Amino acid sequence: MKQTVIPGTPLRVSAVCLGTAKFGGAVSESDAFRLLDAFCDGGGRMIDTANVYGRAVDGTNLGERIIGRWLRRGGHDGVTVATKGGHFDGKAPSVSRVTREAVFADVEESLQTLGVPAIDLYWLHRDNEQRPAGEIIEFCEELVRAGKIRCYGASNWTLPRLQEAQAYAASHGCGGFCAVSNRFSLAYVPSDGKADGAGLVTTDEAFYRYHCETGFPLVPYSALAFGFFEKLACAGVTAADGRFESLERAGLPEHMLRELATPVNARRYALLRQIQAETGLSMTDLTVGYHTSQPFTDIPVVAVRTTEQLDALLHAGSLTLSGETIGRINALQPF
Repeated sequence: MKQTVIPGTPLRVSAVCLGTAKFGGAVSESDAFRLLDAFCDGGGRMIDTANVYGRAVDGTNLGERIIGRWLRRGGHDGVTVATKGGHFDGKAPSVSRVTREAVFADVEESLQTLGVPAIDLYWLHRDNEQRPAGEIIEFCEELVRAGKIRCYGASNWTLPRLQEAQAYAASHGCGGFCAVSNRFSLAYVPSDGKADGAGLVTTDEAFYRYHCETGFPLVPYSALAFGFFEKLACAGVTAADGRFESLERAGLPEHMLRELATPVNARRYALLRQIQAETGLSMTDLTVGYHTSQPFTDIPVVAVRTTEQLDALLHAGSLTLSGETIGRINALQPF
């Protein structure tokens, strides 16, 4: 797999980041260990988790615990582990936990659970728009100075808030956010640039232009749109004139169809099938390559549950799509 450096940081990572949101749930510890071993053996060097992944009824942090046990086995030096904190409490979703007190507590929990002396990359899982961005930057800087985290990033932050934070950091001699982690994939999802009801932010045209113009890194989640295009291709679904045909073959859930089965994505899917026929690339090659071939650093977070899916991911992570191919895809939508 290709390797890259997150600009402005000492972090050398793989072109693709392994998502672990299902660890401790749909993915057992033994299966997680096999996937982690195979990912690293294939050149994977970045793992994404969060202190809310696999959270048990008794509050046990299963996702990070599995990764911590795997790390303690040794043998995989040079792996960057990114985790997150500041997620809202499910019992009080309207109350932000992006505060100094809550984030410091989350960091301590993650350090203990992962069993590491410092967290390589720490994401704020949400924003707190009721507080000045500079205040948030300052307590993140405290964590860096204390040696608790090496770098920090923003997840589910809007463009105006990210710009506010980075402007504060630049004017106060702070490191600032090293990257942003928002939703972004080849499957187009309309966005007004604001956080949705769950506090999630989707990359819109303005944010995409910002990445292109500044080179600011993106580490997107839902990077393959839950395998939307792959599932269509496997089911033999076709598309023409902005419409999907025989869509029922894919057996996709209604919520996915409502969001993604749009004319824009039908045209994109038809183009992807055409590119497949021309190049022999797999659908995963194209959906992953769309990220790793952007003109800015784009490290997609991708979750897998089988070794077959992992093999396809590792292969795709070694490819670079041509500028012409990226241009053909983007021509169907502003980005």
